[in-house]
Amino acid sequence: MVFLLKKKTIAVAILYCFVQVNIAYWSHQLRVSLDNSYHQHPTHRSFDGAFHSAITNLSQVANKHMYNEETFEW
Repeated sequence: MVFLLKKKTIAVAILYCFVQVNIAYWSHQLRVSLDNSYHQHPTHRSFDGAFHSAITNLSQVANKHMYNEETFEW
């Protein structure tokens, strides 16, 4: 009985390790695939740059209109 329990525990441990290795492998493959597709398409990078500059410009415009330089108040 104890021997069967040990066999089941070992089998579960091996199965758990197998599942963990598979999860790690496939998540790594997905990360590499997404990273490669991101770098192969320059539109993603230009979109990121355009989005960043648009947010920066928007915040500068908002700060100009909200801050009164004469009274130093918002």
